[in-house]
Amino acid sequence: MCTLSWFLTDDGLQLFFNRDEQRSRPKAVPPAYFAEHNAVYPTDPQGAGTWLALTGGGAVYCLLNNYQAAGRSLIEKPVSRGQVILQLLQQPQQDLISALQQLPLQQIQPFTLCYFAPQARGDDDILCISLQGGKLQQHRAISPLISSAVNLPEVSAQRIEVYQQLCVATAAGTEQYLQFHSSHVPAASALSVCMHRFDAHTVSFSHISISGSHKQFHYVDGAPCSNAASLTLCL
Repeated sequence: MCTLSWFLTDDGLQLFFNRDEQRSRPKAVPPAYFAEHNAVYPTDPQGAGTWLALTGGGAVYCLLNNYQAAGRSLIEKPVSRGQVILQLLQQPQQDLISALQQLPLQQIQPFTLCYFAPQARGDDDILCISLQGGKLQQHRAISPLISSAVNLPEVSAQRIEVYQQLCVATAAGTEQYLQFHSSHVPAASALSVCMHRFDAHTVSFSHISISGSHKQFHYVDGAPCSNAASLTLCL
């Protein structure tokens, strides 16, 4: 359950990510720099993987679960989706599709992976790849990307409506995207971007900023509407 949005600038990328999880899920470890991958990313202790990474070279990997995919619950002994990005970070020079095909895809639950190439300037520099039933399919990447375990059509429609109002109808910049990710329209609920359900909620917010050679990962260890602790790492 997540919401990912972004916009490209003349010299870089602004990317925003709300991570939504079950209230019973262990708290993630905030981002740190890992020299073996030359990347900054948070860590999910349950799967020992990550959902978002910024590399020293300026690439960004984002992963969202695909709860509605057919056959999602039929995999025995699944490999954690959180391992996907870590495996890709070990093969930074390889074609992304080829690198994904080397993973045990039949053992991984469905996901959507969004990859932003270093110095991304247009749609051709952004790849959106989904896995379903062990097969990969490439799509056009359109902001925002939304996943939800509950009522995805209604959730997507509501969040896209807010996105259109805040980030498309105006000359939107970082401030409007921050408003979008902390939005409680129509109320603090399963429908809102900053999500609050009895069994799940937004557990973190990430803002990756790339401007020329400057790369920054800002992380809020809680919902963006809260006063949760935050940290900023620069590469």
